[in-house]
Amino acid sequence: MPPRHEYEHDRTFKQTGTIPGDLYWQARVVKLGERKEDVDSDNEEAADVPKAVVVIDWYYTYYDIIAKIDRRTVKSCIFIRGISNLGHRERVLSTHRQVVSPQVICDVSHPKSFDDTTSSMPLMEPDDYFIRQGTLSWQGGAATFERNGKICHENCTQSGVYDPSDTTSELRWCVTCDKWFHSCCLQEEPDLESPGDLGQLYLLEDGFDLLARIISRPIRRLSREHDAPLSLEKIQTHLIREWKTGVTSLEDCEIDTVVEDSDVFGGEVPDDWEALIETSLELMGEWKWTRCPSCQSSYI
Repeated sequence: MPPRHEYEHDRTFKQTGTIPGDLYWQARVVKLGERKEDVDSDNEEAADVPKAVVVIDWYYTYYDIIAKIDRRTVKSCIFIRGISNLGHRERVLSTHRQVVSPQVICDVSHPKSFDDTTSSMPLMEPDDYFIRQGTLSWQGGAATFERNGKICHENCTQSGVYDPSDTTSELRWCVTCDKWFHSCCLQEEPDLESPGDLGQLYLLEDGFDLLARIISRPIRRLSREHDAPLSLEKIQTHLIREWKTGVTSLEDCEIDTVVEDSDVFGGEVPDDWEALIETSLELMGEWKWTRCPSCQSSYI
């Protein structure tokens, strides 16, 4: 836990007497162990030292990295290694291993593993902690950090990174490139032209049928604010594949299994799932089509 002077002026601490979760240092438990040295039972202070120990690997935030390494190295890492634009609640697993006492552990958190290179990203609240590809390595006081994946295109204005805690961000999925793009980095198309030539005839499906309304929309990842509906990209990608095999209605594609496998509702199939999806479709609002800037052969 950080020293008191780092949080005693925080509004949450003043009002509730508790420390905001952002201010706790976080680590991954590697293993449990026991101190090797014998404790002198005649020494009262030594006898109070717990024999159990915990081996941990520390998680780092962007601010931890800034504080840890010198300005010149940080600039190099920001420009080359992609440390910039880490999410506010993003944590980076490091090779900084340490042995600590169980007494310093205040609570348990479960950061979600986050991979923004697939259409099946985890469904997260803006205040969820998360980690994604990449490990921070320390060698001789120098840090290196590499991401294994990058989204969007070469002219991306967001450093090729998606931050789920940014409630203003939206992504579009290209079914040809298998890649996410920031909506703010795309140019709008005036209208759909020749979607059949691009193998996207399903975009022309229209009517009141739920299947048609799901697959005829762009595959979007919208920020999930508190109590907002879930994004539907997992169901959309599955139903598009089903449509391409000749399925034309939800009754023909075992939709309960689709909903369960998509994990949209936490692996469950609530009785009112259709109403929930209807609400999601309504609240996702209007959209403008764009052409994928990478392949130029798909509407997204």
